[in-house]
Amino acid sequence: MTCNNYFHHKQLHRFLLILMAGIIVFGVTACSSSYKHKVLSFFFDGVPEVSSSETPVAASETKVDSSIIATPSLAAVAMNVHPPYQDKQCHSCHDPGKMGKLIIAQPMVCYACHDDFSKKYKNTHGPVEGGQCTMCHQPHQSGNEHLLTRKGSLVCQYCHESDDLSTISEHQDPENSSCMTCHDPHGGDNPYFIK
Repeated sequence: MTCNNYFHHKQLHRFLLILMAGIIVFGVTACSSSYKHKVLSFFFDGVPEVSSSETPVAASETKVDSSIIATPSLAAVAMNVHPPYQDKQCHSCHDPGKMGKLIIAQPMVCYACHDDFSKKYKNTHGPVEGGQCTMCHQPHQSGNEHLLTRKGSLVCQYCHESDDLSTISEHQDPENSSCMTCHDPHGGDNPYFIK
């Protein structure tokens, strides 16, 4: 084998290894559990069958480990599921031809179904103004109402420090009160979004 053929053979071998690794990575990260199973089964023996627990089901039937939810005292919590996710309509928000990237960026992908709060209110909350719906909301499912990322006032206290809030007379006990009793979380006609 000449030196030139040796390097060509080595490059071809490297390309095939990278291609196979890419196929495996794509198979492991693809949306559909059944597709992952097909890809992994092609390359490996003994890949476990897809269980029905990996597919989204009705919120009343779903239970999750409480360690991922803001209330660790609960053993299992019923999930609130975003309807397109529950109905397996991933293409409503994701482009399957682009490995699941959003069909359009936030917040426009959300505004396709939900209110555009920037048009509804004179003043909008920072995440709304920045088009970052997922700072407060989970896009697929959550153990909290309204698909919130955290429970109750903890979603607000992620950005708004409770020590700073307690300096305001109406906020004497921010940990044990609901911010949304007085404030609209998306915006309002006044700067503090008072309802």
